[in-house]
Amino acid sequence: MLCEPYLSGTIGARQVAGNDFMYWEVMRRAADRGYRLFDFGRSKLGTGAYSFKHNWGFEPAPLHYRYKLAPGAVMPDHNPLNPKYALFIAAWKRLPLAVANRIGPPLVRGLG
Repeated sequence: MLCEPYLSGTIGARQVAGNDFMYWEVMRRAADRGYRLFDFGRSKLGTGAYSFKHNWGFEPAPLHYRYKLAPGAVMPDHNPLNPKYALFIAAWKRLPLAVANRIGPPLVRGLG
């Protein structure tokens, strides 16, 4: 099984379907090497990542998780579709890339 869930390109690459080409090449080369399963990584239903993967013809398979929470604790909803994060996400998209790259890793550590 080949697992390559994180590929990305520049904004200019989007105009010429660069991401599609990168995934195509990864999958083509994997098939040439005899791989028959491709793990496209996780994505939440209703997100752009889910739609991108679905458009490639991949069938979603539910992942089941088990959690042990402290008494009285509730499961956090760290979903980009959660309205609670809408303003933060909108502001984040407007940050210069250098700023986002600098402050992103420390912020993300506490989300997982």
